[in-house]
Amino acid sequence: MPKKTRFEKKQADVRRLVGSPTSRAFTPSKELSVRTRTNTVFVASESQLEDRSALISDLKKTCIIAACLFTLEIVIFYAKLMNISFKLPLQ
Repeated sequence: MPKKTRFEKKQADVRRLVGSPTSRAFTPSKELSVRTRTNTVFVASESQLEDRSALISDLKKTCIIAACLFTLEIVIFYAKLMNISFKLPLQ
């Protein structure tokens, strides 16, 4: 039988903390252990998901701009290395 993953262990801990729907009676020792545990279950709300998607889109845009600037810098470096001059036509 394969070993449990961290996720499966956390699920089992949450099930132990909540208890089964049929048996809600806990012994005092179990109640004490439940109070001392620091397991938290995070539930993402819609606003958090929107914030996360906005963060990811901003991060993508930033990476694209940084890659373009880096490429431009490399092109200018090799152009100077090959003595190619860039002159802008001024009117």
